[in-house]
Amino acid sequence: MSRVFWYNEINIYWVGSGILRDNLKNLINRAIVKYTFPIIFTDEQGQVTPINKSNLTTVGKDEYCFKGNDNDISKIIYNGIVEFAENEFKIDYDNLDREQTKVIKTKLKYNKNDCPQTKLQYGFYGEVLLDLFLRNYFHTDVLIARGYFYSPLEKSEPKGFDAFHIIDNKDGLELWFGEAKFHQSFTSGINSVLSKINYSISDDYLDNHMFAIINEKDNISHSHPIFEGIIKRWENNPDLILIDELQNNNIELVYPVFIAYQKQQTYDYEKSIASSVDKINRELGKYSLNLAIKIKVSIFVMLLPVDDSNKLKEEVIEWIETKEPLI
Repeated sequence: MSRVFWYNEINIYWVGSGILRDNLKNLINRAIVKYTFPIIFTDEQGQVTPINKSNLTTVGKDEYCFKGNDNDISKIIYNGIVEFAENEFKIDYDNLDREQTKVIKTKLKYNKNDCPQTKLQYGFYGEVLLDLFLRNYFHTDVLIARGYFYSPLEKSEPKGFDAFHIIDNKDGLELWFGEAKFHQSFTSGINSVLSKINYSISDDYLDNHMFAIINEKDNISHSHPIFEGIIKRWENNPDLILIDELQNNNIELVYPVFIAYQKQQTYDYEKSIASSVDKINRELGKYSLNLAIKIKVSIFVMLLPVDDSNKLKEEVIEWIETKEPLI
């Protein structure tokens, strides 16, 4: 695996493609097809129409949709829980089944005593897919695993962004802090994003997440000299304005919005995607986007239609409770 190293007198920083175990990576690449907009749609009369990206995705950014069968998507979610919840350098890959049991008990919102309907509403289904797709297709590194923001005492869904990833490029450091939704209804999923997007992309919201990351800095998976320097300067001077430090260091916020949803039974894949893009544009028109944030920000959408969202999630639940061996 190709990696890039940054050195200073104390630390070695890893920057490059995020680690995924080969079996999981191979499953994703075999089972999922990624498309970049525009998508070519052929109707029943043979008329070809391109489906353009939605108005939510930032100008100059690509938008994506994914395709796979429900059983394979269930397998990806179930087998991706460990990497999603735990620092990849702390995972014992020779004892993955044991690691799975540990993270489900300590780093994931999952209670075997919850009623079936409650289990279907857990957030980790979409969050695991967002995490894995970012790492596999966009070569992000995990800044800090999502499981470190779960409290076994509170037993509630962790609040805030659903992914904390980074990418280092020639132009500067990018924080890929994303949002994931996996609802039966696409409209419900997109409205859940849009109803709070002005706060989700704001100085205050990002500032609060920086404090949360600082609290968990010992569990950071992949750091970077610029990001590490900001943390150290703040620790020496806690009156420092973190959002100003991000701005001064040319750091960009990339906000991937991942929505998995159950497509209408009468729709094929292409029609489902076309309908979803149309709904994004219609629902977006109901909201006034006013992103109060100092640093550069870009948004892009990722869509994944499935046939039966409840059945897909029920498979994951069954494998968790029967402790199906991981691949």
